Amino acid sequence: MNLDAALKAAEKTASTVVGTSTLPCAEHRTGLLVLVYRTDTQEMLGQVQVSLSGRAIRLIPPVYDPHRNKAMQPKGRVLRYAVNDMTAATQGDGVARFLPLDAGAYTVTVDGLSAVDDLLLNPGAREQSVILNTCPVCLVPVKVGARPEFLLQWKHDAAGVSGVELMLGDAHPLAQATGTSGLAGWSGEPLVPGPYPLALRFAGGGKFQLYSATGQLLDAAPVLDIPAGRFRFHFQVQQLGQLKLAVQLQQPDGTMAPIDRPHVTVQWPPSASPKEWVLDQGVSEDIPLVNGPQTALTLDALELEDDGAPEVFEFIALNP
Repeated sequence: MNLDAALKAAEKTASTVVGTSTLPCAEHRTGLLVLVYRTDTQEMLGQVQVSLSGRAIRLIPPVYDPHRNKAMQPKGRVLRYAVNDMTAATQGDGVARFLPLDAGAYTVTVDGLSAVDDLLLNPGAREQSVILNTCPVCLVPVKVGARPEFLLQWKHDAAGVSGVELMLGDAHPLAQATGTSGLAGWSGEPLVPGPYPLALRFAGGGKFQLYSATGQLLDAAPVLDIPAGRFRFHFQVQQLGQLKLAVQLQQPDGTMAPIDRPHVTVQWPPSASPKEWVLDQGVSEDIPLVNGPQTALTLDALELEDDGAPEVFEFIALNP
């Protein structure tokens, strides 16, 4: 049953309640129908628990006393009382029926949505007033949330990247780090679809570059537009390393003095063009390890900064 048909049926039931005399009290033709449906398909949601809380009013009619004259007959009274967690389950038509029901101001809440579909977002509380001799229909639309998955694979061999902790925004950490396949999924309450910054923390620290599934370099903390449903985000990961080279110059007295800014020419991978760096304190800039931890770096040339004086150097040894 779609939303239009269910609403028409509920309104027909409501009009019947107001006009009937079969309720416990002929004057008490009052009730409330709560119709719960999902917004994506307009389908009714059955087997959902609906609760009412609030303040109710009951009119208690007088009881005729034949031993008193008309002027001395007791008068009716109004009873005001609190309602706490009055419950009813929705049926196959998505309607929870509170029949009969005293007039009052109620708060309507819905529970048990995860048993129907763990993608459904809790719609929160709704305020509903019920006037004597009416039977309103309270519509409760339920939106669909998001349960994203994240697949992280090494860029050089497509193996899963394990042990990565993920955080969505400032308050949504994933309960589990990525497993051996590189996969991790959201397991908490469904998320509200929308943009979320993604932060990653790799096991053992170190620096990494993040790429899209098609190989496009991404920001270190990309903002993901997470849609409703079970969408899988696929990333490629490339580790970064550094070339650390300690160059020492032997002094005339035999002591060794460090060279802080040696010029080096390196080649990696073998098919790439040579790259020239000035190593600040003997450390290079970040180097993408295109072949993973086994990435080989070939040192083609080593030069020292020119201080203007004619000098001749002899290469003594290279200690890897």
